[in-house]
Amino acid sequence: MPRGTVTSALTAGPREALVLPSFALFDGWEFFVGASLIWDDDERGSDDHFNTIVNVKWEFYENRDRTGGLAMLLGIGAKPGYLSKDRRVDSFSAYQYVLMGTLPLFDGRVLWDLNPGVLLELDREDPGSDSEWRFTYATRVAVYGVIPASAIVGEVYGDIGAETGDPEFKGGIRWEPSDQLNVALTYGGGPGEGRPPGLEIGALIYSRLFD
Repeated sequence: MPRGTVTSALTAGPREALVLPSFALFDGWEFFVGASLIWDDDERGSDDHFNTIVNVKWEFYENRDRTGGLAMLLGIGAKPGYLSKDRRVDSFSAYQYVLMGTLPLFDGRVLWDLNPGVLLELDREDPGSDSEWRFTYATRVAVYGVIPASAIVGEVYGDIGAETGDPEFKGGIRWEPSDQLNVALTYGGGPGEGRPPGLEIGALIYSRLFD
């Protein structure tokens, strides 16, 4: 991400609402500070509550066309789909490292993301319990050229660990009318227990903080 860019990610759905701005203070580096509002969930035994998200991302390779590259992300907070389904999603209870890669295919008409990672989850309600380590995975595909100014998108993600979680999926349409705005409408589900992502609407807003 070019230095001076601010990216604001906004998402709303039946499981959570997310506000996550990122700040590219240096070339190749992004700093994320935001929160998600996790709606009340009988499976988790929790009322509405906030989950703090703090991440730093370093993009150490980008191709010439700026359609693919490699990055790594380290931080606090993770998707509820990666976390225990019978536990409240508390702030500062999940720590993750993710290697992020984007591969352009067919002259950039298809973008394929591969994001393996490692997750440490703590139980804030029972400090004496053991920490849980998991491997996480996510793969996303965006197909351009079928719908004008849009991409057909699909994603599968999950984890492998002591209590292996069932994978979840998302699919939908991402409208990209300009370089400053992307809007997506997706539906997500999965075979496991817990509330699925469901029908979500999200937006990415790009702006310049400084040159």
